Amino acid sequence: MVEDSMKQLLDRWTNDPGFRDQYHADPEQAIRSAGYDLSEEDWQAVRSADFELPDAALAERINKPKVRF
Repeated sequence: MVEDSMKQLLDRWTNDPGFRDQYHADPEQAIRSAGYDLSEEDWQAVRSADFELPDAALAERINKPKVRF
């Protein structure tokens, strides 16, 4: 399930400094290499992330629920 992939990605990003370094250098490549299956909305969140934010703020922004009307 795609939702589980995003949760797993965020858990790994939070707990694996090596993965986080790869993610900061090239998020899409790090995610694809790790084999995560993300929805297009999740990819948009990854692509819009501000890497100048502290790690906790970045995780919150990436994992922020989408509001649909």
